Amino acid sequence: MDWETIRNNWTEMRSRLQGEWPDLTEEDLSEIGGSRERLLEKLRARYFWSREEAEAQLEGWADREEDYYSGS
Repeated sequence: MDWETIRNNWTEMRSRLQGEWPDLTEEDLSEIGGSRERLLEKLRARYFWSREEAEAQLEGWADREEDYYSGS
């Protein structure tokens, strides 16, 4: 799923992100506000991941979300 779609559907995506990464708080999600960079920063801070690991985790999630929405 492309980031523009995620940003445009941020209200729905918030709960899906929190389901994937339960250490993200409501405050985190409000601060992120649809920003991919801020989400990466929060994932790195909460899970102690490198930038590369956070990118990989986020890409994997976005791919699964695309499959979910496309019915695959």
